[in-house]
Amino acid sequence: MIFKFFDTEGEFVSQAADFIFAVVKEIRIKGEEVVSIALSGGSTPKPIYEELAKRGVKNSNVTFFEVDERYVPRDHADSNYKMITEAGIDIRGFDTALSIDESLTQYAQALPSQFDLVILGIGEDGHIASLFPGSTALDLPDDISTAHTTTERFAVRDRLTITLEPILKSRKILVLLKGSEKKEIVTALHDRSQTIQSLPAKALLDHPDVTVYYKE
Repeated sequence: MIFKFFDTEGEFVSQAADFIFAVVKEIRIKGEEVVSIALSGGSTPKPIYEELAKRGVKNSNVTFFEVDERYVPRDHADSNYKMITEAGIDIRGFDTALSIDESLTQYAQALPSQFDLVILGIGEDGHIASLFPGSTALDLPDDISTAHTTTERFAVRDRLTITLEPILKSRKILVLLKGSEKKEIVTALHDRSQTIQSLPAKALLDHPDVTVYYKE
């Protein structure tokens, strides 16, 4: 796990966009036609998505997917789909007009066999995607790629998410952290008393290519 620290928002956004475009270029050099990238929601990555759109990522033959979604209509203020598309990114996501089970099934069928890059945040409770501490979704077998989870921490309780299986199978992971409160999470990642059940982000330590961009 590689950590890079930034003093300014401008550097954080610009270099995160540089990182993503570098991954796209790397996959292109390998001769693959389509690059698959999974995007998380939240306020931290939004300016980065806007920067990608400004730089013309639509012309890079990249297919973007949602990491997770709140079970709300796509035009709802809390929708990750709404945030990402308004940032200028075309994305394939969970269809929340369907039932939860139908949405999970449909989305699982649309996922690539492997993501080239997964972009994640880490919550103050240590969750990644919508995989919260104590969630049964953390123990799902490797052939399950999507799950329904719930949380008491946020107003929208029902969440749809990719599981650890596609996250840990991705070629690269970029974690975006911002705010002084995230220092405790970084410390907790290396706390041997923590487990994946108590701190889901700890699962990222099992991946060989994780980069963390952190701006306090």
